Parts: sequence; structure tokens; C-alpha cells
Amino acid sequence: MRQLVAAALLTICLASLAPGAASAPGASPLASNEPFTFTLRPSRIIVRIPDTSLRPVADPNGRPNYFKVEGHNPVLIVSGWIEPDVGYKGLDAFWQGESASPAFAPPFAPIRVEMLREGRWEIVAYAALRAAGRAPRN
Repeated sequence: MRQLVAAALLTICLASLAPGAASAPGASPLASNEPFTFTLRPSRIIVRIPDTSLRPVADPNGRPNYFKVEGHNPVLIVSGWIEPDVGYKGLDAFWQGESASPAFAPPFAPIRVEMLREGRWEIVAYAALRAAGRAPRN
């Protein structure tokens, strides 16, 4: 039985992002030669993203179970969280709720949506247009 589930959103954005990344809780140092690493105690899950061009971004809501990294050339955002599996209703239910958000209204609606599995990880990958100078959504 899974002790924890994690969902990750991989967002490929097609316009400019606001600069300025900060370290996320549980994130590895910002040294350019270090991969991003995230864990949430007491879980034994470790999220490691080897692409050293992706920088951690702090969660504005301060959630300790959330991680986000982004790169700018090309623009790429990887975000997700770790939570107990008790409240998780599955990837389809999660994505139905996410895609109903006003943040995903046209013209910024996700395109090329793919639901993937990598081991026990469930992933939603999509592309989304961004307004120039507008902060990214996840």
C-alpha cells in the first residue's frame, strides 16, 4: 500500500516569466552544479530533478509539502506536492478540479495535455501560453 502519493505538474510555458527565484523549503542549495532535491519529513520520498538549469521557487502560500522549480530557456516549470494517500482521489479527479479553475480559462487553457506514470508518480504534462510579463501559474 502506498504510504504517500505525489502529483507533479509539468508545465511547458510558451512566453516570458517574471524573473526572481527563491529557495523552496526542503530544497537543495541554489548552486548551479547541484540537482534540485526535495523531501518532506517524515516521509522517505526524495524528489530529485537532475537538470541544474531549473531553480527552486518559493511557494507564496508557504506550504511545506509543495515544490516548484523553473527554467527560462526554454521556459519550463515543474511543480508538485507530497501528501498522504487518504485524501487523494486519483489523477483524473485532480485534473478535473485543476482544469475547471478560472486560471485555465482561454486563451491560457492547457494544450497537449498528457497524463503519465513514472513508477508510483502520476504526472500531468501540458503546454500553456503565457502573457508577456505575467507571473506563471502552476
